[in-house]
Amino acid sequence: MPRTLRSLIAPALVAVLLCSRALAGDFQAVAATDKAWRPRGAHLTLAAALQVAEASAATRGMNVAEFQPPWFRYDYDVYYPDMGLGDYAWAFVYEAKAPGSDSHFMVVVNDRTQYAQFIPGR
Repeated sequence: MPRTLRSLIAPALVAVLLCSRALAGDFQAVAATDKAWRPRGAHLTLAAALQVAEASAATRGMNVAEFQPPWFRYDYDVYYPDMGLGDYAWAFVYEAKAPGSDSHFMVVVNDRTQYAQFIPGR
């Protein structure tokens, strides 16, 4: 996918995923989940996937302490073919702590390869 197209789609996808969390209820709060949890068949625990996501965010200059504890989803990944079509992935959504801020970002971690894709919001 061309880089310019990806830069337009990524923020829209983050917004859709944030809305789907509320509508579908498929995202869960990391803070309310046992970090040793490993879905059936998964290679990573929640804690291990979160560590990969936070390292990816840090390399992009993001300080996760400035964001609410993330929401996550473990699911079959169909949105990012460069991560390995047919793999399961962890998606972590971070929203800013600051009142009135609509800053957010998402990190998708391939469960098998641990490849992390950082998706900036605003």
